[in-house]
Amino acid sequence: MNDLDVPEQAIFTALIDRTNHICFAFDIDNKKFVYLNRALQFFFRLTDEHIKNNANVLLEYLYEDDAAYAKEGYQKVMEQGLIQNVVLRIKLPDSIIRTLEVEAWQINIKGHNYIAGIANDITEESNQLFVVNRFAEKKNSILEILSHDLAAPLGNIQMCAALLKSDRQKLNNQAIADMLDKIIANSDKGLKLIREFLKKEFLETFEAALVKLRIDIVEKINNFVEEFKRAGSRLNRSVTVSANTQPVFVHVDEPKFIQVIQNLLSNAIKFTPEGGIINISITDRETDVLITIKDNGIGIPTHLQKDLFERFSKAGRPGLQGQKSVGLGMSIIKKIIEWHNGKIWFESAEKKGTTFYIEIPKEQGED
Repeated sequence: MNDLDVPEQAIFTALIDRTNHICFAFDIDNKKFVYLNRALQFFFRLTDEHIKNNANVLLEYLYEDDAAYAKEGYQKVMEQGLIQNVVLRIKLPDSIIRTLEVEAWQINIKGHNYIAGIANDITEESNQLFVVNRFAEKKNSILEILSHDLAAPLGNIQMCAALLKSDRQKLNNQAIADMLDKIIANSDKGLKLIREFLKKEFLETFEAALVKLRIDIVEKINNFVEEFKRAGSRLNRSVTVSANTQPVFVHVDEPKFIQVIQNLLSNAIKFTPEGGIINISITDRETDVLITIKDNGIGIPTHLQKDLFERFSKAGRPGLQGQKSVGLGMSIIKKIIEWHNGKIWFESAEKKGTTFYIEIPKEQGED
């Protein structure tokens, strides 16, 4: 790094001291801060002298769940020379929670090693995304109700009416036959309306730009399943969520990723008889997270398995209660997982059940 002339240095110092962005420089060799701009001091409500005399004081402000993540970021900048888009929650006095997005670089000046960085307060954006995601959870549960609690009864009504109509000669009553025609036509209209609405909602989510954030995937999946149950859906199946530890953090686009989980869970419900068991398992591993959705349902026929993820696959089939396919196609699910640099695969045996596996790396590349 070239030395700045005195006027240039003065201008540069004045500029970063007046910006609202937090700026800092940390002396790696001596383990101390050598520069802190006013924005940093104002944000933490600490003096320049206090921070410089006690570098660890800022660690005390980290949200408990983010402490290990901050240490990982420090290790990464030491090894790779750069970190970007590291989001940390800060607990200020009076229990005020703020969110910072940090970028930092390792630099060498006259034989001394430093970490120079910038942090932006993104609390408002984070809060807005939190609200949006909470509404997305509620929307997903409502979509699931439309898919199962409303569509399934309509499908049953339609099938019963069709069976009665097929035997109408024995009834020998044209008025009943006409009434059955009306029942079939109206239930078919209702089912088509539900399917079109669900298709539109899922496709709009798929087409939206990818926005990855660091989330506790165990908490989010638990929230989704509990929201689904609270919405009054009559599952008549055991749906459980398990994890080898908590929290488990990953960088994902929450609405899209949870919709993938929702769709796989929906399929498991469709092809698992009442009284069956469905388990969503989250396993935290060294460099990635493995999510499995396992059921003891009817399984996927062997001849349909090889084309399951193809765009124009013929693997779509009605559920055990006659439910037609709604939501995301398997090709779209695969594409969303690939956008997250992940993998999806499955194992299935007829009359034994199906297990879907999703592998997501903890560290995501730049979009």
